[in-house]
Amino acid sequence: MEIIINPIILFFSAIAIYLTGVCYFYKKVKLAILFSILFYGLNIYMSGEIFYRDHLVVFCVLTTFTFLIPLFCLITFAFDVKYALFCIDTSFLVPLVWLIGPIILPVNALFYFIIKV
Repeated sequence: MEIIINPIILFFSAIAIYLTGVCYFYKKVKLAILFSILFYGLNIYMSGEIFYRDHLVVFCVLTTFTFLIPLFCLITFAFDVKYALFCIDTSFLVPLVWLIGPIILPVNALFYFIIKV
């Protein structure tokens, strides 16, 4: 059953990142956030299935660099925009999140086909 579930998760993850971009382009922010959460949730689950048991360090590093750091950057940016806590131009953080985030999908796909199949 595991071999059937992971390609389905991989497919829905790829669709979710595409729909995130489309919704963001058409200024459907709430839908973009929903699909982004779906994308990250599916990829973290898939990373856990692939790496957690045998390669805990790889799982932690991958999750940190592709999810936790961008999430921290977005939260910092949001608080700075809303409350002017830092009063610096942190607009550089948003492109960083968009560049680092999609790295998790090809890494999961590659390791799924190398390790699990």
